Amino acid sequence: MIEFSIVVPFYNAEETLDLCLQSLKKLEYPSSQYEVILVDNNSTDGSAAIARESGFRCLREVDYQSSYAARNTGIRASKGTFIAFTDADCIVDPKWLTAFHEQVHKDSAGCFAGEILPYEPGSLIERFSARIGLLRQKGPLSGWHFKPFAQTANAVYRRKVLDEIGYFDPQLKSGGDAVLSWKMLDSTSYGIEFVPDAIIHHKHRTDIDSLWEQFRKYGTAKARWRDAQKKFVPPVVTELERNILAQATQAIEQLQSAKLDESKHIDPVLKIVTQAAHLNGYLQELLLRATGTSDLTSAVNEALNKPTHGQQGGEVNFWRSISQRIRGDR
Repeated sequence: MIEFSIVVPFYNAEETLDLCLQSLKKLEYPSSQYEVILVDNNSTDGSAAIARESGFRCLREVDYQSSYAARNTGIRASKGTFIAFTDADCIVDPKWLTAFHEQVHKDSAGCFAGEILPYEPGSLIERFSARIGLLRQKGPLSGWHFKPFAQTANAVYRRKVLDEIGYFDPQLKSGGDAVLSWKMLDSTSYGIEFVPDAIIHHKHRTDIDSLWEQFRKYGTAKARWRDAQKKFVPPVVTELERNILAQATQAIEQLQSAKLDESKHIDPVLKIVTQAAHLNGYLQELLLRATGTSDLTSAVNEALNKPTHGQQGGEVNFWRSISQRIRGDR
């Protein structure tokens, strides 16, 4: 009988996937009691070949470009009583499943969240991510994002819970783990249990560009938690992002050359970058939603030509103010 089905989605993960798969092969758990299902989400690099050579079952998700859609494909093909999730850039501890096994049979929770620790931080960005506790389960489980949720980098769900509430929203690209946890909390009596001994090590982003994109996705996820919308990046916003990244990179290089203490002098700059990216993604999605068009520049210009009255007038004045600041008008 298969107790755990481990689902690992991947997309262009050739740099990290092999380490993940090697760690799964080193699990100290009876091989007859778990299965590993890899799901290729339209990779264009060598990831698929690495997955096939691993000997694990490998499926494909081609309809949706979304890790959540890929996870759904894995769930549908799974046979386990419990569905375990981790990511292609994660390395599982040998006793990972053992720790979950001990908890799932003595607790009635519907979801179990394991701890996420950094993997051998080498670059400045990796060390920064480790220092701020990025991706640790503590934050999401505390409910600081409205309600508690388990990050799918290290989570286990009871199959019967997923059968009852449904699977991930396949159209989401970020934040789908929160949506699923909240669906369970809102529609069932099941809770989420933290399992600190079920450890995986996550490989953080290594450069400032990828760190920016990571936090930008967090921002868009907050705007998409109620419904999924196609992501659009206006050229103006893209140019602003490039300017911020260039300036931040220059500042960090200068601080590093001065051999200053990273935590005191460089971390504040990186925190500005992460928060700016987060805010950028969040506002971008809200603006797109409010205007009903992907061309935000045209939406602003159209709003400027409308008469101002009532609530709409307040919105137009808001747009006028923003547009005037961007154009340098006073």
